[in-house]
Amino acid sequence: MASGRVLVTGAEGFVGGALVAALRARGADVVAPVRSVFDLTDAASIDAAVAAATPSQVVHLGAVTHLPSVLAEPTRAFDVNVLGTQRLLEAVRRRAPAARVLVVSSCSVFGSPDPSSLPLREDAPRRSAHPYGVQKIAVEDLAARYAEDFDLDVVVARPFNHVGPGQRTRFAVSFFAREIARRERGGVDDPLRVGNLEPRRELMHVDDVVDAYSRLLDARTSRGVYHVASGRSVRIGEALDHLLSLSSARVEVVPDPALHRPMDAPDLTGDASRLTEETGWRPVREWRDTLAEILEDARRRAAETT
Repeated sequence: MASGRVLVTGAEGFVGGALVAALRARGADVVAPVRSVFDLTDAASIDAAVAAATPSQVVHLGAVTHLPSVLAEPTRAFDVNVLGTQRLLEAVRRRAPAARVLVVSSCSVFGSPDPSSLPLREDAPRRSAHPYGVQKIAVEDLAARYAEDFDLDVVVARPFNHVGPGQRTRFAVSFFAREIARRERGGVDDPLRVGNLEPRRELMHVDDVVDAYSRLLDARTSRGVYHVASGRSVRIGEALDHLLSLSSARVEVVPDPALHRPMDAPDLTGDASRLTEETGWRPVREWRDTLAEILEDARRRAAETT
């Protein structure tokens, strides 16, 4: 578990905020620099932040993760995601070489795997076809190089899909919940337009994921890559159906081909056996309960804005 001082990049994000809260609840001394003073495109600001924090652990969550945003500004995304990781690892090498560093990657490194290969283990071939996945492959390789060449204490977490209250509505489950909550309050009766509902994704609760990250900060955990996964995927349409079943609102769902993303893998699920064997971690939140919690949060937010 986390001990000493923990520097968290990307602390203003969905997962970062949940991680900071969880670490502080466990008594950790957390340094969570805001973007205005910690810029992943600026080596000097990163070096200064690491030097000032003198961390014993570092969690690197800062990244451009939204695929449409990566596609819209690929050069900026590469600068933040890949070069930003290198700048951070270099700052840690110079300023806190004994720190345990957790670099957060993504299951996007696998692209669209053969369904027969699921659930994916850590040694599955990485073959992403879109820029975000390719950038995360580069991030993983940078982490491996700094571990081997400079003996940095680096571990890589490769999380599969996770959701929870407070996630931005540009992600499907949060979008569905917001739209249902809006219709429950009246004044909105237009159809709910949706993209492809056939892909299957894991629906881990963000709290389970940050618990895994906290365990990986323990220096007794072996270096290398760890899947953070439930081993079970859910069809996106089934997730929407469950949210609708929790509501009395009458919602007309209309497929919109313009919202389809051709780069979406049909199915992505992982095998977290290595993480379980090393740390004892297992996800404890059931996906239906997680969706109910997300919908309740969306209702609260809808009430606050009307």
